[in-house]
Amino acid sequence: MTQVTPPGWYPDPGQTHDAPPTERWWDGNAWTAEVRPAGTAQAAPPPAYPSYAYGGHPAQPPAGNRRALRTGIAVAAAAAVLACVGVGVYALAKDPG
Repeated sequence: MTQVTPPGWYPDPGQTHDAPPTERWWDGNAWTAEVRPAGTAQAAPPPAYPSYAYGGHPAQPPAGNRRALRTGIAVAAAAAVLACVGVGVYALAKDPG
C-alpha cells in the first residue's frame, strides 16, 4: 500500500549542489514548477483547481487505521482456521474403540 504525501513545500529533488538550497511545491501527485528559497515562511499557494473538479475524487485520508484493522482481521481468520484444523485432526485421530 502506498502512502500519500500531503501537498506542501519540500526540499527540491532537482537541486544542484552548487546553488543555494531551494524548496519545490508538491501538489499531492507531482512536483510543480513553483520553487522558492529554502526556509522561506510563505503560506502555501492555493491549488489552481481541485483534482475532483473534473470528475476525480478528493484525496483519501491516510490508511493507518485501516491497515491495523485489516491486520487484526487477518490474524483472527488465521487463528480460526488453525483452530478448525486442530479440532479436525483431534477428531480424526481419536481411537473409535
